[in-house]
Amino acid sequence: VDGGASYRMHPIPDRIYPGIEMAGIGLRVRQVGTNLVFDVYEPRTYPQVLSVDGRTVKSVKHRRSRPRASRVVIGGPGEAKERRYRQLVDTARETRYGFCGETFRDARDAKDDSEPENVAATNATMDARGRETLTEAAAVNGLSITLAESSIFTYGSNGVLVGDKVTADVYGTQVTDTVNEARLELVA
Repeated sequence: VDGGASYRMHPIPDRIYPGIEMAGIGLRVRQVGTNLVFDVYEPRTYPQVLSVDGRTVKSVKHRRSRPRASRVVIGGPGEAKERRYRQLVDTARETRYGFCGETFRDARDAKDDSEPENVAATNATMDARGRETLTEAAAVNGLSITLAESSIFTYGSNGVLVGDKVTADVYGTQVTDTVNEARLELVA
């Protein structure tokens, strides 16, 4: 991860899972007795396109929000007047959304740059924290699709599991993504 990964005040799964997914692998965690068992696997791709017409897409919810910030001030190492600051600006975001919003990111964990050879490393760490903050404050476009089992689509070892990739036809556009959650209901 460029500039390292900050775990300060973040749940570890929030930092680990996106990197695992980008690497193209899957991870399942299950409890066996008092131990945690980690299963690493290669996600499968379901071969059929799921759709409303095929009665496998039950509902679709779309969520969209504007970005919360386009600029970030990063506070690095040092105290009082000696504290280092840097600023990152996402000009493309400002142009696209027509606003300028600023936020702050504490990066005191960056290396002390009192030695000249550490300045580049400190700046890289501070910039990485700033980019991370801008990513967290970016516009959110989310799509939640509720699927229903049918004769061609099932959940389980012979069908789809959490972590597998499926393609769904949503309003005439095919969307491929990872199954992130499964809620099973037994209808009697």
